[in-house]
Amino acid sequence: MRTRYNALRSPESDFCTAMAISSPKWNKYIDSGAVGVLLFGCHKNSCATMTKDIRKKPKNWSANQKKFMLWLALPSDQRLPLTQGMLARELSLDDGTLSEWKRLSGFWDAVNALVEEHLADDFAPIIESLKREARKGSIQHIRIYLEMIGKYTPRLAIDHQHRIMVEEATRLAQESGLDADAVVAEAERIMAGEA
Repeated sequence: MRTRYNALRSPESDFCTAMAISSPKWNKYIDSGAVGVLLFGCHKNSCATMTKDIRKKPKNWSANQKKFMLWLALPSDQRLPLTQGMLARELSLDDGTLSEWKRLSGFWDAVNALVEEHLADDFAPIIESLKREARKGSIQHIRIYLEMIGKYTPRLAIDHQHRIMVEEATRLAQESGLDADAVVAEAERIMAGEA
C-alpha cells in the first residue's frame, strides 16, 4: 500500500495542519481504533507537534478518589486537613493508598482538569488586568498579551517546536519504514503553508 499524507486546515486558526501517515505498518493501529497522526498545530505562528491517540476514555473514580483529587487541586495553604496523612485518616484509608492513587493512569489529568476549572473563575479579570497593564506600556505585559493573541512568538519557541517536529516526523517515518528525509521535507512544506 502506498503511503498517504493527509493535510487538514482549521477555519478557526490562521494555519493548522495535521498529517496522517497511513502505511501497512500503521494500518494495524488504525484497524484497532487507534489513530497514528502527526499533528502540526500552528495557530497564528505558535506551533505544537504531538502524536494523538483519540481512544482515551474518562476513568470512573471512586468517591474517595474524587475527594482526594479535589483536595490536591487546592493550593496547599487552602487544604483542610493540612496533610495527605491527615486526609487519609479522615477518609479511613492508609496514607500509602493515596500515594498509590497518584500513580494511576489519568489521575493527574483529572486533578489538572479540576485546577483548570478553579482557575477559570478568575480568567476574565486576569485578562482584563493584563490588557490594562499592556495599555499602560508595560513591555512584559504587552509581550504576554501579543503571545496570547498569536501576534508574537519568541524565536526560541519556534526553534524548539521545529526541532520537536523534525524529531517526531523522523521517528514516525522510521517506525513506518518510510524515508525520514522525505517525511520531514513534506512536514516542513505543510508547516510553511505550501500544502
